[in-house]
Amino acid sequence: MLITQLKSKETIASLASGKAFIIICHGCKEVSFPEAEAKALVDEFKENGKLTGSITTDYICNPDNMKLRLEKHMGEIQAADVVLVCSCGVGVQTIAEYLDNKKYMHVVIPMHYQVVRVLLHSNTTVISVVSVI
Repeated sequence: MLITQLKSKETIASLASGKAFIIICHGCKEVSFPEAEAKALVDEFKENGKLTGSITTDYICNPDNMKLRLEKHMGEIQAADVVLVCSCGVGVQTIAEYLDNKKYMHVVIPMHYQVVRVLLHSNTTVISVVSVI
């Protein structure tokens, strides 16, 4: 089982300038996720007027399920400067692959506390905001 935690507020702030759309995965039996911290992150962005929208779901690693869920929020996603993803790396990749119709994308995936950037063709920035413990 992976146990995750949100990255520090400073790290998130340095990666997420502008307005954000936040996607939170409840996790699965393989990943333990800090939902209270993620909800606090959403509340903080909302209070600061930096949130275009958010969704909380499970199994964001399921591409067919996420495609249907994200289609309902495309207006909010397009209004965002960055998409923050609270999930494991597989979930981040699923979101990144679905949003590949944009021009330029940075996908930030936590791997043993190191940040790995994967460049894709999109203008949306998708950022993982969890670290694997």
